[in-house]
Amino acid sequence: MITIAICIAAALLLFFLLWKETKRAARQHLAWRIIASVIAVASITALLLKPEYTVSTAGQDQQAILVVTAGYRQEDLSRFRNMPAITTDAAIATNRLHYTADLLYYLQQHPPLNELHIVGDGLEEATWKQLAAKSIRTYYHPAPPPAGFTTVSWPRRLNKGQPFDVQGQYNNPGKDTVRIILTGLGTRFDSATIAPGSTQPFYLRNKPAHIGQVLYELETSATTTTEKLPVQVQPAQTVQVLLLSSSPGFDNKFLLSFLHNNHYKAIVRSTVSRNKYSSQFLDNNKQTIQNITPGLLEKIDLVICDNTQLAALTPAERNALKQQVEKGLGLILQTDSTQLSAPFTTGWQLAKQNRTPVNARPLIIPATSGNTAPVQPDQWISISANPQLQPLVTDNEGTVVAAAGLYGHGKLVVNTVNNTYSWVLGGHEPDYARFWSLLIQKAARRSQLVINWQTISAYPAVGNPVTIVMESTRAGLPGIETPNGRLEAEQYRHIPHTYTATWWPVKAGWQPIYEGVDSLSVYVFGNNDWSTVQAAQRITLNKQYSAVSTGMPASKQDAPGQEQRPVPPVMFWSLFLLAAGYLWWEEKKAQA
Repeated sequence: MITIAICIAAALLLFFLLWKETKRAARQHLAWRIIASVIAVASITALLLKPEYTVSTAGQDQQAILVVTAGYRQEDLSRFRNMPAITTDAAIATNRLHYTADLLYYLQQHPPLNELHIVGDGLEEATWKQLAAKSIRTYYHPAPPPAGFTTVSWPRRLNKGQPFDVQGQYNNPGKDTVRIILTGLGTRFDSATIAPGSTQPFYLRNKPAHIGQVLYELETSATTTTEKLPVQVQPAQTVQVLLLSSSPGFDNKFLLSFLHNNHYKAIVRSTVSRNKYSSQFLDNNKQTIQNITPGLLEKIDLVICDNTQLAALTPAERNALKQQVEKGLGLILQTDSTQLSAPFTTGWQLAKQNRTPVNARPLIIPATSGNTAPVQPDQWISISANPQLQPLVTDNEGTVVAAAGLYGHGKLVVNTVNNTYSWVLGGHEPDYARFWSLLIQKAARRSQLVINWQTISAYPAVGNPVTIVMESTRAGLPGIETPNGRLEAEQYRHIPHTYTATWWPVKAGWQPIYEGVDSLSVYVFGNNDWSTVQAAQRITLNKQYSAVSTGMPASKQDAPGQEQRPVPPVMFWSLFLLAAGYLWWEEKKAQA
């Protein structure tokens, strides 16, 4: 904006000087005066804009190499034409792109290398973590966003009656409108259109009327391929929720609407004034809830309570809640403060993120692809890392904003994000549903818990590791049976009854895994499924790691052996003085 203003001002000044010269009575040396006026204005403009030039910094002590990954462009190779190039992808290897199966091994065999340049979609996260231990400056020159789906998310499990929401973003660089269609069971359910030459969000919805495993698909008019959306629809489960609120508010209003739409039974008690409450019943018989008693809590599966209301409970109510959580009752504690009410939060440490202004940020929910829409709470509060806590939701900078921990036989979930209703107001209902479904699923009482498990992978794929996390109350170390062998689970050191195992699937499709009589069905994708989404995710990941490695954003990283330097201002001062001096001398001469 400043550059544009300077250029406009310079143009107006030059126009005025040229107009003045053409109106001057003495027409001698007019051409020279016009040239001098142009030089004078250009010199002043250059002094204000401070132009730079590129110089080569390559030397004997600098050894660089180019790593080419999928998604690279031919202009990338031209830009780095004087640099040796390798690739870890055998499919794109050529006479110039020498193939190496292991980048880290290659670097160990070539110790003089101290600079790495990456083009294309980029490296895997595990490779970046290994590079961090080496003293090699690593630059990433990102590829443009791939054409097609760049983000997508959908629920992998549903209770019957809950809506199946699919949302994401599609990049359409072409000249034709692209239509996205949600299909399944031979039927088209919903569609959206993406304008040409744009990147737009889309949102599709369907309400399954069946139970079991279903494979929905996303079709587009831009390609004949389809992307798969596996989902498991379970029988409807009745969860009794008690919502304790220190005051009526938008958060509770929208949360109550979400509970109703997803067939939860709920009781709401809101504080009106000291020792006076208002009550609301959702699919529940009306009853007296002036006091929170053990008898009431025994009928409840989950309590959602804000930190202010928890502190305001009477000692008897707080003790009843404590005892029931120890027996298995779930508790979601909402807080906008760093001070939590004991005894539920022993070992939890919260801190304010001191950043001004408080900006909106997207959130990241594990095992789903893509970020949520940005949300802006009153204050960003982080939950400190603790081996006894399980992170549930982070912001886009990796800060934990919601986490779960055990308290006796029950689960405590602490949520520091308020204003989540802004997702609904902004048309991002799936983000709201993903967020609250996760918190409720992690905290709610499990009356007959034997095994609860999930996969921490957005796209389990053939030949890639899939992390399985399971909670089991059975005695002994569980063993997991998979279609290609038995996995020995490893217990989390600080979280009892919680185990993890790594599975390497060998074929695509629905795959059953077992622990005793309990089973989990996992859909394994093919290596070409959701390729554009995974490419877009890899580009974002590489930008983040490169910024840490080099201390600068990827957009400002220069070509190898080059450096930007400012043009010496004395050059422009000299030109200005020369041009202005000539104009002054010629003016005096004309008047003589």
